[in-house]
Amino acid sequence: MTFDPRMLYYECISEFKRQFYKDLLTLEHVQGGQIKIDKVSLPDGSADDEYNFWGYQLEKDGKKYLLSALDQNNEEIDLRKVMPIRAKSLLKVASKGVVYYHIKNPVSMKFKAEKTMTFKEFIGLFTSLVHSNPEHQKLLWFMALTQMFDRANFRITTPAGFGKDSTIGILGNLIGKCVTIEHPTLAKLEYMTNYKWLGVNEVVDIGKTEWKIIEQFLLTAGDLKPEITKHSRAIASGVGETLDISNFSISLFYNDIDHYIEDDKYFDSVTKVAVKDRFPAFRLYGNYSEPFNQVKDLNLRSFVQEHYADYIELIHNYAYYKQNFMTLLHNYKTEGLISMPERWKINVGRLLKIIDIYCDTQEEFTKWVQVVNSSMNDYKAMLIYPNVVAKLFKQMGIPSSVLENTSPKNILYYLEKDKDKYNYYKGVLDTNTFMQKNYLISIYSKQKVYKEVDANKFWSG
Repeated sequence: MTFDPRMLYYECISEFKRQFYKDLLTLEHVQGGQIKIDKVSLPDGSADDEYNFWGYQLEKDGKKYLLSALDQNNEEIDLRKVMPIRAKSLLKVASKGVVYYHIKNPVSMKFKAEKTMTFKEFIGLFTSLVHSNPEHQKLLWFMALTQMFDRANFRITTPAGFGKDSTIGILGNLIGKCVTIEHPTLAKLEYMTNYKWLGVNEVVDIGKTEWKIIEQFLLTAGDLKPEITKHSRAIASGVGETLDISNFSISLFYNDIDHYIEDDKYFDSVTKVAVKDRFPAFRLYGNYSEPFNQVKDLNLRSFVQEHYADYIELIHNYAYYKQNFMTLLHNYKTEGLISMPERWKINVGRLLKIIDIYCDTQEEFTKWVQVVNSSMNDYKAMLIYPNVVAKLFKQMGIPSSVLENTSPKNILYYLEKDKDKYNYYKGVLDTNTFMQKNYLISIYSKQKVYKEVDANKFWSG
């Protein structure tokens, strides 16, 4: 393989998707839920008044297709397992003035499973883009593959620019079957269960009315049950009344609490305990420093053709590890994992299986357990940060009029007249973890520290 990290750039991997899937129909081409067509017209002018079609409508490049909901054995199909497909034996029909191509012979195009690299090498390729925190970048990929190989639910908060949904962007273009959604409706969420993995972006910004509906979906789907009942009745008795979610994973993505002015409207403040109980919480930090702008100098079509075989090799290795990951476990001992709710243990336990495959020794695995611990502990520290930093502002004598509806940067501007306080607060802001921020704040008044804080030097000893 002649892997080039630029292969993972959005523009490049999107171009690969365009070339690779140009003759295939994928999940993203499915238009909504199932439809029923009783009567169709045929090109010869005749009509079939008993067509009795039950299935899905797909659309690609302005062309509409029909795919039956039943297979050759009269069994309900699972779109996640069937797609992508090559449409063969097309029958041209029309219903209510709309022309469709009924796919009489849908050929499922499954990926070949082939190992040409170790799992560590495999992960290394996906994490080859330059990131300021490669450890958390890798942890994000462990989570992504947990949700694609197995079934798990996570909620992940990060600073803006971390790239928290980049994994879905890459895998969605390369493999398909995963997607992100913003401002979801219940109907969209129910439809998205056709995918293997759904990422819900910026859940903090969802309106109160919409959130109540979505929250109920998350409460049910996040419980790791094999199926849920549709809220809108199905088009036929016994067909689609329930949604198969036995292999469905969900991620909730949002920014750190200090990105929002009103912390009382943050996810943990407005969400039911039962929902939070179903989604273990992680806080990751860092940002990409990859020179993405160099893509402007690439001939995308030629670049993708040059690396086409490399993309295919990635897909084959993905298929191999998805198919065989349970047989590759070392079964390292999980020592020192922090205490957490039982439902969290199930999801985190599945994450640790992927980490187990990656590690070469028990010692390496134990270190990764501590990375998981720190990430989860930092989420807890983040939740108390607003109260902790409010005490700092009080100790610094910042008037409430300055604090109302303002941002950390504006507070810095106010503190410019006092260099010591300015440097101390800037040191808090520049510190990467909320555990460190809270500690720095806690020693402010106790030790009367009024000097510049270099967070990196402070924590390196």
